[in-house]
Amino acid sequence: MPNPENTHPQPQAAPNGEKDEVPQAAEPAPKGEVRPVTPVIPLPRSRSAPHSPAASSQPRPERAQRGAGLRNLQVRRGARLRNLPALRGGLRLLAALRGLWPHQDPPALLRPRALWRRVHRRLHPGPLGWPGKAGIAFAAAFAAVVLLPAGMALTVHGKGGGGLGMEAWVDSWDAHTVLRVYHMETGQVTPVALNDWLVEVLAAQMSPDAPMDALQAAAVAARTYAVRALSHPAEDGSAFAYQHNADLTDSPVLDLPLLPAEAQAQRYGARNPVYSARLQQAVQATDGRILTYKGQPILAFLFGQSAGRTRDAAQALGRSLPYLPSVPCPDDAAHPVTQTLQFTPVDLAGRLNWPPSAGLPDPSAFRAVAQDSYGYVKIVACGDRTWSGTDFAARLGLASTHFQLSAQAGKLVVRVQGEGSGIGMSLHEAAAMAGRGKAWRDILSTFYPGTEVTGGS
Repeated sequence: MPNPENTHPQPQAAPNGEKDEVPQAAEPAPKGEVRPVTPVIPLPRSRSAPHSPAASSQPRPERAQRGAGLRNLQVRRGARLRNLPALRGGLRLLAALRGLWPHQDPPALLRPRALWRRVHRRLHPGPLGWPGKAGIAFAAAFAAVVLLPAGMALTVHGKGGGGLGMEAWVDSWDAHTVLRVYHMETGQVTPVALNDWLVEVLAAQMSPDAPMDALQAAAVAARTYAVRALSHPAEDGSAFAYQHNADLTDSPVLDLPLLPAEAQAQRYGARNPVYSARLQQAVQATDGRILTYKGQPILAFLFGQSAGRTRDAAQALGRSLPYLPSVPCPDDAAHPVTQTLQFTPVDLAGRLNWPPSAGLPDPSAFRAVAQDSYGYVKIVACGDRTWSGTDFAARLGLASTHFQLSAQAGKLVVRVQGEGSGIGMSLHEAAAMAGRGKAWRDILSTFYPGTEVTGGS
């Protein structure tokens, strides 16, 4: 029967005749003296020997004691990190995004569901509580607002000497050329850098997914249009702006249509950073380049899509310009864009400023009394009242002056084909030409024959 006063096992002999060093009991302190308490550090059990009460009571070398202390410190630090699941979840998400970025096309990353599936496969499958989910949400928002736009801009612009860079954008010739833009609604004149204005023109009239050569051709043509307004302020379409101490207007009827940065963000949504950077690349790649004819900047009109061919200047403007002939547009004819609108007498009276004393206009009385040989309306009449084709289209919100009028069920029916004035370069046809491998210089020489590209570096 074991002795209850001696329940501790006796030390066993070490193998190979070696003796373990057994700690001796501390001698009692002399009366009146207090010895310091020596802390007891638990020793890790041996990985080779089975765990037993006898083995656990054996002392270990000093090196094992130091290893145990280090492991205890690591455990304490790990416990503190485990107490921050939000930080842990955010770091895991950022690490996953960093692993995805070099191998994924930026536009695909902007699809939230596809991005989450890729991230979820890389994350640790263990469950997360609400702090971890909050950390992931915070990290995702930070990446979407800050990291993704910055990374996409670097992807498109380039970095260092191999790309365009933001320094080149703000130091370009276009950036140092300032336009005075008259706003039709407010009557105010705002200074705008030429490169920013060009991005707004491209965004208003072209798809950012268009081939780069088409975007560059449009950038050169629009830049030429602006430089022409600067050098000939009282001529052509810029005469109205000149009367208001401006160079150009924001009216798509008088000048080129614009899509401001705020409207771009609303239209493109999550893809706006990529699209804006792509439009900037087209502008920066052609920095300072314009089209000239006999040393002078030309009237470089451009528009969305023709009804099958462009209009020559003699019929559209009333004067002959050798660099603005009629050019066939087979892709525009093969893929026409049409618009059908209906207007009640009340709608027509409000849009056309019809005098109340004359009663409501009769939809069946509207006639296109003058057209050019390409089908673009020059004059519209209703009784004794007339409007130019451009004014009539602007008041009714028509996409082009290439339209037909008819009356049906007491309403005026307007069928429109094409987009824009039809003069100069068709941007839809230019995109199709670029898709077939045409360079931007070749596209410009097709729509503006006899011109030269000057300026730039």
